[in-house]
Amino acid sequence: YHDCYLMLLAAHDWAHARRRAVLQQVVLWADNLEPADPGVDTVDVVRSLRESAEAAEGAGKPMDDLPQPDADVPRATIDAWRLPTDCVRVVELIGLPSWRIYRRHIVPERGCQAQQGTVAIVYTSSELADDGSIPPIAVGFGECLVWLMASRLAMAVKHDYQLSAQCLGQYHECLSMVQVIDVRQDGSNDQHPLDLLLERNILSGGRGYGGGPEWPSGTRAAGGPTI
Repeated sequence: YHDCYLMLLAAHDWAHARRRAVLQQVVLWADNLEPADPGVDTVDVVRSLRESAEAAEGAGKPMDDLPQPDADVPRATIDAWRLPTDCVRVVELIGLPSWRIYRRHIVPERGCQAQQGTVAIVYTSSELADDGSIPPIAVGFGECLVWLMASRLAMAVKHDYQLSAQCLGQYHECLSMVQVIDVRQDGSNDQHPLDLLLERNILSGGRGYGGGPEWPSGTRAAGGPTI
């Protein structure tokens, strides 16, 4: 149940599971993007490795078995931001124009820096999956979950591939309808549902949730009514 719930949450920007938070800034090593320990002096670490290598060489140990630091220079670090522990889908990142996700961290790209020093996130939370509840506002969400679970159980219990495929087809059909319902009731009446879907699609080049284009007065937005 929990795994299927998480899969369904990750399939769409559900209004009832959307959260917003300010991300915590962390420091990572630039070479492997692992969390850096600010209490470690990297110059002293490199110097210690060199001294160990020289002592081993004097004792006749093969140098290939020991770490070979290149120079007495600090190990490079980069600033990053940690994703919330309940984040299953990033909807929008505010304050960082160019970024990529590595494990559970947001890492800036192309030398870009955070605007105004803070980075905020709009994301889909796993909170509802953790407690197993479905809010009344989530119209059709439970039906989608049932079909997805039925597809999994058909394979796990009955080993029936055909039944599993049929249930999975019903799930995708149900999901398409419920996504439309969710978008229609998400936001004020003057917003265009197609614009919202396109803005949240990373492949369309949209600017994310809440950052859509501003249409001049007297024009039509994506075939919608005159503004």
